[in-house]
Formats: sequence, structure tokens, C-alpha cells
Amino acid sequence: LGLSTDELDRAQNVDPERLLARKILQKALLIYGKIAADGPHPIFKDFLQVRAIRPEIAQQFQLGFAPHNSPLTHYLQSIPNTSDRDQALQMALKIGLILPNKYEDKNHKNHYYDKFRDRIIFPIWDHFGHIQGFTARAIRDDQQPKYMNSNESFVFSKKNLIYGLHFAKPSIREFDQLILCEGNMDAIALFQYGFKQSVAIMGTAMNEFGLSHIRGLTKNMWLA
Repeated sequence: LGLSTDELDRAQNVDPERLLARKILQKALLIYGKIAADGPHPIFKDFLQVRAIRPEIAQQFQLGFAPHNSPLTHYLQSIPNTSDRDQALQMALKIGLILPNKYEDKNHKNHYYDKFRDRIIFPIWDHFGHIQGFTARAIRDDQQPKYMNSNESFVFSKKNLIYGLHFAKPSIREFDQLILCEGNMDAIALFQYGFKQSVAIMGTAMNEFGLSHIRGLTKNMWLA
């Protein structure tokens, strides 16, 4: 996939399937981030302005944009080696980054498209800062759902994840306090205005596994 995997390969306990998934997730992060940064795409720029997100904050949280033309799918389909290409496409399907075309016919075999087309991309990391998946926000009123997550898989389990925790750790330790809010944008806005000990739940629930990460940092939690 043309990625540097030195850091990943040092983790000898990570199985090859998980390494491949991480490589593809990292490539998706780079592609969608580059599209957002190089334009900047007018829709992405308008989103930042309406939400009053400063460019440096958008860059820190690696916000991206997925256009309609499925750039991740095109990249994966361009991998020269047939075996590598097939493995990459199957993994991208498995972790829900691409989808098969519902209108596929015998003349269009192996045709896929990016799941998060026409959406603002929010990368989701674990508490170590490893990319796990994405949340994607609709850019049009007719798009449903408004927010879409990566599929539940062996690399993405939203009940076990706390958004922004790896960014917030230093401030949580410094202030011996954590602010837990509802959504990604809430955490980003609080972080931008100086409350850098802010994190967000993923969805509607958090389990004991997620709480264990917090307990190891502070016993003082504010619910926002």
C-alpha cells in the first residue's frame, strides 16, 4: 500500500490481518485529509467556517473530506499486484470503508464505491492514537443518516472507544479532571477553546472497558 509500517511492525503481537487493516485505514486517513487540505473543497471550507473551527484545530484532529468520486476505492483498485489488490479490497470491505455496487452486473464485476461519499470525515483513534475507523457527517439535508460510523469489526468497536482521549491525556493528568461530552464536534469545540481535557463518547453508551481508560487517568469527571 506504499505506507511506512515501521511503527506497526514493532508491535510484534499485532497479527497480519490487523496490520493490513491499519494500513488501509491510515491510507484512507491520508487520502481524505489531503483532499480536504489541498482544495480546500468549498463544502469542507464552509463546514469549518460555520462551525468556527480554526484550520490548525482541523489539522490536529485530521478532519477530512470524502468526495463523490470514491478516491479510496480508486486507489485500492490501482494496486499493481493482483494478490495485494484483492486482499486490500476484501479488507476494505470487511472493515466497511468501501461497499459493493448494488447495481453490479456481469459486465461490471468487482465494482465498489467509498462508503463515506459526500461526507466530512472524522478519524477515530484508540487511546494510544492508532486509527480505528471513521465517523462521517452528511453534507446535504437529504443524506441519511446524518452521522455514519465505520462498521463494527475487529478493529472498530465504538462502545470501547473514547473520542479524542489520546489528545486529552496530558491535560487530564495536568488538571486531574476529564470533561465527557456527547459528540465529536463538542469535544473539538471544547478543545479549541482551551478545555483540552475534553473527550466524547461514541454513540449512546460506554462500557467498562472504556471507563477503565478514564479511571487510570483521573477520578474527577464532568459530564457536559
